[in-house]
Amino acid sequence: MIRLILIIIFLFSCATKKVPLWVKDFGERSFSKDGIEGFGFAKFDKKDKSSLISAREIAYNEAIKNLAIKLKIQVRGEIEHRMEDKISYLGKKYEQQAFDKINSLTEVVFDTALGRKYFEEYIDYKNSLYWVYVWTTKKDLQQAILEELEKQEIKNTNILKSSILMVKNVDEIIYSGNILNAFNLLEQTIKQLSEIKGVCVVDNVDNISLQSEIENKINNLLSSFKLYSLSPTNIEVPINQQLDLEINVRVELEFERKKIFVKNFPLICKFLKGSGEIDKIVHTDSDGIAKFRVYKVNSKENVVEISPNIEEIRKYTSKFEFLSNLKVVFNIAYKILKEKIYLDIKNLEGYEREFVKNEITAQLKNFGFNIADNVEKDVNYILVVSINLEDITNKVNFSKENVVCTYTSSASLDFKNLHTNSIVLSKSFIGINGFGRTKKEAEQNTLKKLSEIICEYIIKSF
Repeated sequence: MIRLILIIIFLFSCATKKVPLWVKDFGERSFSKDGIEGFGFAKFDKKDKSSLISAREIAYNEAIKNLAIKLKIQVRGEIEHRMEDKISYLGKKYEQQAFDKINSLTEVVFDTALGRKYFEEYIDYKNSLYWVYVWTTKKDLQQAILEELEKQEIKNTNILKSSILMVKNVDEIIYSGNILNAFNLLEQTIKQLSEIKGVCVVDNVDNISLQSEIENKINNLLSSFKLYSLSPTNIEVPINQQLDLEINVRVELEFERKKIFVKNFPLICKFLKGSGEIDKIVHTDSDGIAKFRVYKVNSKENVVEISPNIEEIRKYTSKFEFLSNLKVVFNIAYKILKEKIYLDIKNLEGYEREFVKNEITAQLKNFGFNIADNVEKDVNYILVVSINLEDITNKVNFSKENVVCTYTSSASLDFKNLHTNSIVLSKSFIGINGFGRTKKEAEQNTLKKLSEIICEYIIKSF
């Protein structure tokens, strides 16, 4: 309450007692020496003296707004006059950009000039109006413009000199292949140049054309990027095996008609179809090559995409979307052997023979072998497996308590090429034992174990 009373007392003391001419003759003529002036008025409530505060604020803001319209025209005109040579230096090519820069400088100088204003106030109790009159002089205005331009010119010159030096250094970075660092430096330079108010020229280089040159350089670099494969894009791999497959891609671009290998460029790999184990993020080496290793694929058909790692690239350039369409796609499928194999089981009959045949057939098919039902014309190989199976339960169990049924087995195999009539693989296996609570269980466990050993050998050796 005390604060409010003090403010009201202050308003009464500041406001002119006698009705000034600028209120009496308002709207008929200008009252300042140079006509750079603004008026504002607002209603207040006679019964509520506190309303004077808001009325004064409204009137003052309106007066400043009206002064600003004239003041900006004066400031802009004066700046254009003082920078006429620099604007004409740019010519028609950058005319619009030059005037945009003049606008930015006008805002800076305008704020300074507005600070050098004069004002009067008058409270019209009869009509319940609070009046505010603000003005400035051309002398004060020109002095403010001159001081601000001199200050800004020093700042502009230092920024432009630094920017010119940065651009000179960037070509060396590009030729070294560190393109992301080059992008980062170029965008820092653009940001730095944006701090220049108005038009600045140093050693026949101006800030507007330099910024345009930098933007063109960035766009040209980005548009010349290439990402391509150094490995076959259609690959066949063995089924259900750990892999040590390498797929390589290269990133390059063209600069000043020279091919540049882009190094330390981040690439990301993902499965578009299927799944597996693969290097997810790899950076290119000094030759622009990124080597992704595939350790395993889980599906018969797998589609893998390698593309720029945008999350990391956006740390260097705001124009990362230019690179988002670059990609290389690899199709990785299980290798299916075209050769047909006929499987012949010897020395076993009935149930045991079918059991072993089914076990071996299922495992070999799972790894891509094409197993024929009989010896057809297009069968390329015949796999002959001879198996001996013996019940040795009584030989290894000397006590009748906790008897465990035990079988032992041995086998020999011949993998023969029917076209050349030659043996491709030949191997013997002995001492393969199996156990079970019943004879049948022990027999099956033994034959299953033997089948697994036989298939493992064929898959690794063929």
